[in-house]
Amino acid sequence: GVTLTFGQQVEQGREANVAALSPEATEAAKTVAAASFKNMFDASQIGFTFGYPDQLKAGSFTDPATGAVTITVQDVSTHVGFQVYARPWQGSDTLTEAMVGQDLPEIGAHDFSPVSLDGVPGVAFAASDPAFGDSLQVWLAHGGYLYQVSTYSTQGPLLSKVLGTWKGTK
Repeated sequence: GVTLTFGQQVEQGREANVAALSPEATEAAKTVAAASFKNMFDASQIGFTFGYPDQLKAGSFTDPATGAVTITVQDVSTHVGFQVYARPWQGSDTLTEAMVGQDLPEIGAHDFSPVSLDGVPGVAFAASDPAFGDSLQVWLAHGGYLYQVSTYSTQGPLLSKVLGTWKGTK
């Protein structure tokens, strides 16, 4: 594959985000969220499984250097989807607003609220990253991993439904 420079990745991300925040993508995401979730993504080796709708394709990549895993679930043509980034974590399992701000100050996190995924507490928030635009994030730490789930700000209903199927395996 062709390796993109960071600048190209940011540009692609910005273009994809503009498309994903469009009224068409927002409607497509609602349709996908309303569909039945027949597929299960098994990431039990890093602590969880979740369901997702047929219209989306799931794939994952493990960084051999860091052990971090990126799971992308999307329909590229309609710009509907979400990402789960899981990385080995030695920090506290209790995530705070201050910690998110310290970890990623550049994403402009705001509107924090507590969440629980299959009994594991976490934090949900909105972000306004200058590079990628507006997103919704859900972070939780459990079993030696920090999980960062993100989607486009207009695709909250899809993410909510997916997270409702989240099951911890550790």
